[in-house]
Amino acid sequence: MHAFFRTFYGRIALLLALALAPFLVFEFYSLAQLRSRLIESSAEQAQTLARAVALQHRSLLKAALLALEQIALMDPVRSGDSGDCAVRLLEVRNTTPLFINIARGLPDGSVDCAGRAGQTRFIPQAMVAVQEVVRTGQPAVAPATISPNHGRPIIPLARPLIDVQGGRQRILVAGASLEWLDRLVADLAIGAEAMVLVLDDRNTILASYPAKPELIGKPLPGADSAGAGALLSVVFADQVHRHLSITGFEGGIRVAVGIDTDHALAEAEQRLRAHFIVLVPVVLLSILIFAGFAHILLVRRYRQFEAAALKIGAGDLATRLESDPADSQDYRRFAQAFNAMAASIADRDARLARQKRVLDEAQRIAHMGSWEWDLRGDRQIWSDGVWDIMGVPPGSIAPTRDNWRRCVHPDDLDRVTRTINESMNQGGYRLEYRIIRPDGRVRNVEVIGVRSRDAADGVERVFGLVADITERKRAVEEIVAAKDQAELANRAKTQLLTNMSHELRTPLNAIIGYAEALLTGLHGALANANQREYLQDIFSSGRHLLELINDILDVAAAEAGQIALNLEAVDPEAIVEAALRLVRSRAEKGGVDLRLDKPDTPLRLRADPLRLKQILINLLSNAVKFTPEGGRVTLSLEGGPGQGCRLRVVDTGIGMDEAGIVTALQPFGQVDSRLARRYEGTGLGLPLAKSLVELHGGTLSIDSAKGRGTTVTVFFPPEALLGAN
Repeated sequence: MHAFFRTFYGRIALLLALALAPFLVFEFYSLAQLRSRLIESSAEQAQTLARAVALQHRSLLKAALLALEQIALMDPVRSGDSGDCAVRLLEVRNTTPLFINIARGLPDGSVDCAGRAGQTRFIPQAMVAVQEVVRTGQPAVAPATISPNHGRPIIPLARPLIDVQGGRQRILVAGASLEWLDRLVADLAIGAEAMVLVLDDRNTILASYPAKPELIGKPLPGADSAGAGALLSVVFADQVHRHLSITGFEGGIRVAVGIDTDHALAEAEQRLRAHFIVLVPVVLLSILIFAGFAHILLVRRYRQFEAAALKIGAGDLATRLESDPADSQDYRRFAQAFNAMAASIADRDARLARQKRVLDEAQRIAHMGSWEWDLRGDRQIWSDGVWDIMGVPPGSIAPTRDNWRRCVHPDDLDRVTRTINESMNQGGYRLEYRIIRPDGRVRNVEVIGVRSRDAADGVERVFGLVADITERKRAVEEIVAAKDQAELANRAKTQLLTNMSHELRTPLNAIIGYAEALLTGLHGALANANQREYLQDIFSSGRHLLELINDILDVAAAEAGQIALNLEAVDPEAIVEAALRLVRSRAEKGGVDLRLDKPDTPLRLRADPLRLKQILINLLSNAVKFTPEGGRVTLSLEGGPGQGCRLRVVDTGIGMDEAGIVTALQPFGQVDSRLARRYEGTGLGLPLAKSLVELHGGTLSIDSAKGRGTTVTVFFPPEALLGAN
């Protein structure tokens, strides 16, 4: 049943049921209201009848008391002897239906004459009335009871008698018959569906209409706690449900009148059957009409929707829904939305196809492939790039883990298996190994796998890439080989320069020494000024060549990592002033203003003093050399605890662009060949200074622009600063 309501027809049936539900609820509510009104009407009728019966009983009881008074005035009864009294009372009993028996007696209960032979005492219930007469001297009525003498229900009545002869008090007692109930019901026109009960003071049933002998003498259920006018719901042995209305205890009895509820509800049941007789065909006809229109207006279109959706699902993305002129506006909008969805799917499919082509082409160019591994189903999906790397046509073998393992080089298989198994719990892996193609060629591949859980279905999957790195690996090997060759050549060059420099310095020192000895007149005075000029040129050229050789040796040593620093605590200000003294004469000769900015607080630096001086001399020499006459070169020293130490050389010279800065930092780099011819220099000063600064753990930076001068900043980190002491 649940599956039926999930179908299209089931939904239509549910809609129809919901549409009919208010009508059915209203019908059942109306019938319930009718039942309630009928029950209320029955209860009211029972109460009315109970009051009428009680009223009639009071009237008959008054008549009985009046009749008893007339009997008491009869001489044989009032003062006659027992024989005359008995004869008279028998005549009265036989002619009056009000009384079942009449007797005369004394207050102690003894009877001296009665209308029924053999009675010697009043019955116990009659004694209640006798005692009341004795107490009040007025007529009295006792509660109704069933007489033990004849087994019939009676109401005991009593009144006083005065014997005028002897002055003794006698009591006249009569048992009023309750057989008047049948006549009373007939007079009130109570229907056969009603029931009238007479109860005594203990709510015991004394009489009933219609006659129910099985009820006589039994208590009425629930009557003990019911007051006057109360309603009781009772079911007797006849299984008829009745509502009983009970009066108060009056005139020796209580009256209960009940109405047959089932009889009272017969009208509602009949109306309910009539409603169902009419309602069922109407509902069935409505269902048929609704189903017919639903089939014409909805189901037929639903089938078209289903057919179109199945075609799109099968790959026919050109399928569209056609609307008829008779279609509703809602269906036209639905068809438009469906067609827009189909067009969007087609467009997205086309984009995905284009992206797949682009991805496949990119993977082909990059010699890469992608794959997906479903861990739960142990299924894999390979892109075209994977098949290309394996060297087999797409689809020629099943894309499984075992088929991939078969192509792994035997020497790498254990390592690959172990790495994958160990890395899967860590979220993924990345490794390189070799594969063997069917044609026997060996290829190097790099495989990356990432494990993740699909949020949609909770399935564990591994997504990965495989790249053919054979050419890259070959290129890396070639680069490493070329690098090794270059390093070997560089070491050979450095060794050659070192050897040559040492070989050159030995004769060069001799030349410089002899030239200096001749210039100082150690071997006698020179013959003329030309000789001094020539010796001075020899001496200057020798010194310049020695400096060049020293720079070459330092650069070679720096590149080889063979410079050892003698670090000690130095006063940078003293080294700065010493460097300025060495270049000041050259600055004055070129017309360049040389300045120094010192910090207010002395600094102590951990450095190699000779190398620090060499750095400053190289920087200052370059600044003075490339600053025209009238320019300015400023050397500033600044720093402090936590700030490190900065040495800045700022000139107002010709400057250089970014490309020039890169060139100037290369060994033997010349920014401009024209300048190289104009100014002396080998292009080793800046590279050597930079290497020496970096050996101290510092940095050297250049900020320059053509025509606006150059700023070279040497920075030593805070840990190189020792403090002011």
